[in-house]
Amino acid sequence: MLYNNLIEILEVIALGSLYFLVATLSIVIPELTRDTYHYLSHSRKCKFLRKLHGNHHQIIKPRAKDFSNLDLEKYISSQWQNDIPENFVMLVISFLFPTLVFVLFNL
Repeated sequence: MLYNNLIEILEVIALGSLYFLVATLSIVIPELTRDTYHYLSHSRKCKFLRKLHGNHHQIIKPRAKDFSNLDLEKYISSQWQNDIPENFVMLVISFLFPTLVFVLFNL
């Protein structure tokens, strides 16, 4: 009797640990995806992303404090060319990872 209860407790702990790991990685993996995407946007290996990201930096300067003189049309174009694809990639990875884990472990 005690043996069965101990096994059930260990199973609950293992399942809770797995859920915690999936939750943690569901936060870490999209952040790593975003950082990798940003790195590729700055690297010379991915010219397509670099061009789109360059447009983003022409509009939003890293050290700029005053955004009052932004050209709204260029800003919107920059959002469509850089930020939305980047967020889409993060979203896809964010959904794929936990889905894959739950399918593989039959949770």
